[in-house]
Amino acid sequence: MTFTRIATGDALAVLRQLPSKSVHACITSPPYWRQRDYEIDGQIGWEATPEEYLARLLPVFDQVQRVLRPDGCCWVVLGDTYVKKCLALIPGRFGSAMIARSWICRNRIIWHKPNPIPASATDRFTVDHEEVYFFTKCARYFFEQQFVPYSPKTTDRLRQFVRNGERFDALRHKSYNRQGGMRILEHLAHKNLQVKGRSSHTMHKKRANGEGEPLLRPEGANMPAVWTIPVGHCKELHFATYPEELVEIAVLAGCPEGGIVIDPFSGAGTTGIVCERLGRSFLGIELSPAYADMSKRRIQGARKKPAPRAGRAVREPSVGEPPARVAPPSMPMEPLALSFFSGAMGLDIGLEEAGFSVRLASETDEDARTTISLNRPSLPLIGDIMECSATQVRTAAGIGPAEIDLVAGGCPCQSFSTAGNRKALDDFRGKLLLKFACLAVELRAQYVLIENVRGLLSAGKGRALEKVVGMLADDGYAASFCLYNTAYFGVAQQRERLVIIGSRNGHRVPYLAPTHSDRLGDGLPPWRTLRDVVGDMANAEHHHVEFSEERQAFFKKLQAGQNWRHLSKEDQKAALSEAARGAAGGKTGFFRRLAWDKPCPTLVSRPDMPATDLCHPEELRPLSVEEYRRIQGFPDHWKLCGDLVSQYRQIGNAVPVLFGKAIGLTILEHIRTLRSDDPVPGFRYSRYAGTNDRDWAGARMRQKTRV
Repeated sequence: MTFTRIATGDALAVLRQLPSKSVHACITSPPYWRQRDYEIDGQIGWEATPEEYLARLLPVFDQVQRVLRPDGCCWVVLGDTYVKKCLALIPGRFGSAMIARSWICRNRIIWHKPNPIPASATDRFTVDHEEVYFFTKCARYFFEQQFVPYSPKTTDRLRQFVRNGERFDALRHKSYNRQGGMRILEHLAHKNLQVKGRSSHTMHKKRANGEGEPLLRPEGANMPAVWTIPVGHCKELHFATYPEELVEIAVLAGCPEGGIVIDPFSGAGTTGIVCERLGRSFLGIELSPAYADMSKRRIQGARKKPAPRAGRAVREPSVGEPPARVAPPSMPMEPLALSFFSGAMGLDIGLEEAGFSVRLASETDEDARTTISLNRPSLPLIGDIMECSATQVRTAAGIGPAEIDLVAGGCPCQSFSTAGNRKALDDFRGKLLLKFACLAVELRAQYVLIENVRGLLSAGKGRALEKVVGMLADDGYAASFCLYNTAYFGVAQQRERLVIIGSRNGHRVPYLAPTHSDRLGDGLPPWRTLRDVVGDMANAEHHHVEFSEERQAFFKKLQAGQNWRHLSKEDQKAALSEAARGAAGGKTGFFRRLAWDKPCPTLVSRPDMPATDLCHPEELRPLSVEEYRRIQGFPDHWKLCGDLVSQYRQIGNAVPVLFGKAIGLTILEHIRTLRSDDPVPGFRYSRYAGTNDRDWAGARMRQKTRV
């Protein structure tokens, strides 16, 4: 069973996502230097000098070398360019550089074009060829010889040679020996005329007696290293299409039936068309979305055409037998993510909506584990990460040595929350954060994502956050972090969460791109409100806890958007104890009816707790589990297990789905571009100051100086 996929993105970034030793062949034609400006950021081929061009191109083939199997091969079609009337010799420089990077160059093939583009130059010859480099990764590799018909001259000479009873004699045919002609005839007439059970001498004797024609190999002669093939044509906009016949030779020679071919510069998708026809899996990578769409259209159109003639005859492979069926490499299109502290899977759903493929969940809470299994029955699920090694995680996820793009987790927050004892890393739950960071590093994930509460910024006087970021930095990760109000990302909830993202490629990940704002000057849509997400649920079935009758009496006196301060002075004294009334803070959570026209406050583990009431704007009840689910962005069909209190807790502790999606999109964009510039410089994501890596680091330094 084969597959065909086109990935849109930077070749180097996408290749880094593929597991090592996973593809059989690479067949590609990179953009030629200074030949065409494709007018897209990040393109290769428009650099100022050949050196800069090769400096960007060669790392792509370093990744190709990594993803190739030991018996794999790489075919590169590359043209040259004139600079101030002088050939830049780009193909030669490229070939030498590839050899210096441990590639084995088996052939430098000349692609002769009988229909070249006419040249207007009057002081040089027309260039009617390009070079095709055939590289291998190791000395032994898969290769099926290709053949061409014998020339009429060869068959005529062989026919005469055999009928005359000639047999090659190096002393007698010295002149022929120097030219090699007699050696070729001897090879054809005697060494290659053997039939099973019959010696070449017997065959020669029969031919010498005039019995029949000389026996030639039915396949023909070995293919030479000069290929005369007309230039390909594409009806759409791509100007640099190479011909299907050229690709066919490389596919048949270098990739076993059912194997995987990759083209990191897919262009018009010609390699994919040939792979589909010849029964090979194909993964194309294309930076330009327009050309990626063109590739898909051309491949889809080719499927509707009748299959062309059979390909060339081939001999038995030189290394091993080709597999009957090859699974696609792990996650060529969807980056691979592992989830820890998964809970009800809000973060996971968001990452999946962004484009990640979540391959593993981890959770210890029994109700949450049941929720995960009910909604994702085929997803591997592990328990306590304190008892897991990186090898065990990979085994459980079933990913083997595949490169992991993202390890994500919202570690328990009780040790860092300003509402708790704040034992930070001294608490066993705080130690989970360190274990998670160690495990992510051990897994060699490309990106590490940590989500937690605002209190992590100040827990242990900042030492907890400093410790975690330092651990990532020690292993080469560039870490950025910021405190975000989720309302800026389309969540109908003012929920502030700290997000740390570490990047193993050493490039800092920028802050998230906001989609909504409460400030007119930002030019974004306004924050989404409670009405936007639950206003249509009046007739839905709701499951919720109840307020006591005593508390209901006070809620009856309040309107949407009001709290205990809107009660009469007498009722205020009755509703809140003297200690509660004298406590610090605004106490706006006491007897709070939610407002329709504002985002919901932070959803807590249950909506009927006195200091954090979440009462429906109109009805005499707390928010229901169904409303919790909708506010957090979970799909309505998402099933929750456990009793009501457990369901509230699972949803209340979850990462809002849209917030998780925003994080995932930011990481995917960084995988593609490696850009570190913030999408909206100076954007205020939180009402608190000093809550991003830049500001926090400066404040931390000043704090240490004072001490």
